[in-house]
Amino acid sequence: PPTGLGVDRAGSYPRSMLAAGAGTSLTLLISDFGDGDIDRLLASLRAAEEHLARPACAGSPLPFSRVAVLTNEAGSAARAAMSFLRRATRHFRLCRSGLPEEEEDVDSSLCDGSSGVPVEIGLRDTSVSAWWDICKANISTDWFMQVTSDFTLARNFKLPVDTDAAGTRLLPISPFLDFDSESCGRECRDEVSRVRAGILPAANRHYLQAQTVYRTDVRSEFCRALEAANKRLPDPVDPTPTAYFAYMERVIGD
Repeated sequence: PPTGLGVDRAGSYPRSMLAAGAGTSLTLLISDFGDGDIDRLLASLRAAEEHLARPACAGSPLPFSRVAVLTNEAGSAARAAMSFLRRATRHFRLCRSGLPEEEEDVDSSLCDGSSGVPVEIGLRDTSVSAWWDICKANISTDWFMQVTSDFTLARNFKLPVDTDAAGTRLLPISPFLDFDSESCGRECRDEVSRVRAGILPAANRHYLQAQTVYRTDVRSEFCRALEAANKRLPDPVDPTPTAYFAYMERVIGD
């Protein structure tokens, strides 16, 4: 099973309260890989919002200040998301940015966050893997969490972050598999091997995508470094969580 900070403390993090404000804004990035179910994911978003709602809280009880959806086409996935967000959520509002031409009736003022949590639908460059969404997505918040359209939020959703002892900084909690673990199969080891060749020779962990929170400024540095490294690699590396954390270990330390 995955190991790492927080796995044996499930439900107990964060250790202290952290006031919303500068340094805590978060985007939910939904990557449609074409084999998931955006309708089901968005239904779970609504269910979690309703379950966590409190009378004293006027805004959304979920920690996301923006939502970005990237898909291959403006057809099925994007229109399903638009339909759901228009009719079935209380706090999430569909933003005009990135929508197909036929959706001109959507109010562009919803993009500024004044009327709820803005949701932007965009189309990715299909010439690259959907993993590149973390590099290509327009993220304006301090942090973001990436999920695929195969993911669902638990009704009692907890953001996978902790805080430092002083309660002043976010510390993402990301489960991983050790390279030598019996649970790290062929695909797991192949990815770590590619990361060793392209980023960090000492890399020894395969990080799991569904629970990864990224720091946006580090993401941008990582993506630039990865694009440069891939120009010389015979087997290019995708910007997976494993590659991201290997880059952080190389630059910042373990």
